[in-house]
Amino acid sequence: MKNCVLPVLCCLLSFVAHAQNRLYDPTLEAQLQFRQSAFPFGVASGDPKAHSVVIWTAVYSSSLKQVEVKYKVALDTLMGIVVKQGIVQTDTSQGNIVKLVIADLKPQTKYYYCFEINEKRSPVGRTQTLPEANAAIANLRVAVVSCANYEWGYFNAYRHLAQQQDIAAVIHLGDYIYEYGPGKYGSKKLMRKHLPAHEILTIGDYRTRYAQYRLDPDLAEMHRLHPVIAVWDDHEYANDAHVAGAGNHDPNTEGDWADRKAIARQAWFEWLPVDLRVDQPIYRSFQFGTLAQLMMLDGRMTGRQPQVSGPADPKRFEASQTMLGQTQLDWLLKSVTQSASTWQLVGNQTIVSTLKVPKMFQGKAKTSMDMWDGYPTERDKMLQQLLDQQKQVLVFTGDAHVSIDFDLRVDRRKKATRVGREWVTPSISSANLDEYLSKPSASFFQFGMRHAPGNPHLRYADIKNHGYLLVELTPQTATAQWVHMQSVLTTSLSTKRGHKTVVRKK
Repeated sequence: MKNCVLPVLCCLLSFVAHAQNRLYDPTLEAQLQFRQSAFPFGVASGDPKAHSVVIWTAVYSSSLKQVEVKYKVALDTLMGIVVKQGIVQTDTSQGNIVKLVIADLKPQTKYYYCFEINEKRSPVGRTQTLPEANAAIANLRVAVVSCANYEWGYFNAYRHLAQQQDIAAVIHLGDYIYEYGPGKYGSKKLMRKHLPAHEILTIGDYRTRYAQYRLDPDLAEMHRLHPVIAVWDDHEYANDAHVAGAGNHDPNTEGDWADRKAIARQAWFEWLPVDLRVDQPIYRSFQFGTLAQLMMLDGRMTGRQPQVSGPADPKRFEASQTMLGQTQLDWLLKSVTQSASTWQLVGNQTIVSTLKVPKMFQGKAKTSMDMWDGYPTERDKMLQQLLDQQKQVLVFTGDAHVSIDFDLRVDRRKKATRVGREWVTPSISSANLDEYLSKPSASFFQFGMRHAPGNPHLRYADIKNHGYLLVELTPQTATAQWVHMQSVLTTSLSTKRGHKTVVRKK
């Protein structure tokens, strides 16, 4: 009996000591204590460039002091051909995060990396650098993801994506976490409940929520095997967030928005492998040889004004009603128009194209003013300048929990105003329309949307499936393949046949 009691007692004493200066919610802390892993959140990499990449981990330690962490980068999975190594320190003021920019690497090369504390090693991660900016490459594959709500279902799509080969990067368009408390926005069919057990407001709350998501084995495996290029959307802050507030933030009961915004921003920079300081804007570009340039936008925290009340709101058409703001818009247009790449790609949070709801459903669904339809003057200015410059872009969009293929046009009714394509990725798990309507009603809605006279630019729409988007580029073609999972209510890697489309370079 003594042999059983002593280890349990030591574990409890350790937990009590750590709880005095804990990083996370007590329930999560207890889980981590009994896991007894120094690296329970795995490893991640991101923001790859031709000669550098970010590597990341989060340490779990019962020590309240600084922790020394060794890191190693190698050319082989056994970590024998070492190209970089060193020691860094982290502590609770940094969230016990280790995030390093590994520089002086070779372009278009696979690397492996790991971390170590007291001879306890993390999982071995895999990453890769991008080609040189002037390198001619024959093929590029990227994946596009967004909207993973822990309470709406299992992250099967992340696991399926992890198994894909030759992915240069995973483009994450936001809603990486959700801020709601348990049962506020989730499936009643699952027992996956958010921690902490309330809406997240403090730095400890936000860290706990990220930690809970990163304990998910499917998300962890995706991060371990592919570098990620990420931006945030609203739920990393609060629903329908903008510069001055959010639809899901009440300053009377939840404190000052500026404080919450700063806390949410800090947590995102801690937990995402981005090559940025916390005080820098997150819109930025990536060069994939001469084949493609990717511009990642911030449609939330740089220039977005509050959403208007509806389509008839007179503020909707004012020039001051911006999503990007003038500085970011100028940067985007300059980047696209000056790009010499074969393909110009734009990572964007909310739907750019106008989408008309079928008349018979207008009482149940309406056009969201959180999308670009709520900011039409800035949108039309952006698209018109692209048309004037004869630029054809591929826009990747998240947020909407649907799979859509648009002809991107200045005027959706006129083919001659086409400036490219907009491809909307489905959600990883967040609710689709068929999870609010009956299955027959959702199918009827989908049919009506596809065939509505107001949507002549809509080439394909699916509002019932979860998954991700695969994009493959060559100098001649851009191919989009929607990958749909059979279910998010059970752990399964079974997929359904999704839409596929090919765009040929003019």
